[in-house]
Amino acid sequence: MSRSKIGKVYLVGAGPGDLGLVTLRAKECIERADVIVNDHLANPEMLGWARDDAEIIYAGKKAGEQRLVAKGSIGIGGHMNQEDEELFNYAVDENVYRAGVEREVDEEIKIESPFEDRIVALLNDDTTEVGRVHLGIVHVFRLAEPKVQKREAMITNLFCLDRDQLVALRDNLETWSQLCVDSLGRLLS
Repeated sequence: MSRSKIGKVYLVGAGPGDLGLVTLRAKECIERADVIVNDHLANPEMLGWARDDAEIIYAGKKAGEQRLVAKGSIGIGGHMNQEDEELFNYAVDENVYRAGVEREVDEEIKIESPFEDRIVALLNDDTTEVGRVHLGIVHVFRLAEPKVQKREAMITNLFCLDRDQLVALRDNLETWSQLCVDSLGRLLS
């Protein structure tokens, strides 16, 4: 007969995502934990406090995010919201669409350089559950300088790559990014 190990469970609140608002006790619990169960509300930087041998279990409920775990992306994404309902009228106003895109981009990153933005493709991928219910609009942003900062906590690495470096990373990217890398020549022409 095996003996069960008796332990303690601590519930650590993620708060609004600001690491400065997490208590010292919460940080200590994460540093000592054998197992950490987290969801999409937790600031991913908090997981950096975990021991190297801690088991980390993602229990997120936000649709689509599980497909991105340990995958890179060459873009940012967002959803148009209820306040963007004008987009779905028959007479689509490009200014309404652009305002929605600007809001989504501003939530994720800060572009600190002059840039041009153009729509280059529609993206559909029926090979995945998420792809079957989403349609992507691919934009290419051409920046005068590579000056971009992250705003969204879920963005863990942000850097610029040349075309050869990007192609070399293709297999480590999420599906939509792979489709874009496969079509780089057409998208950038």
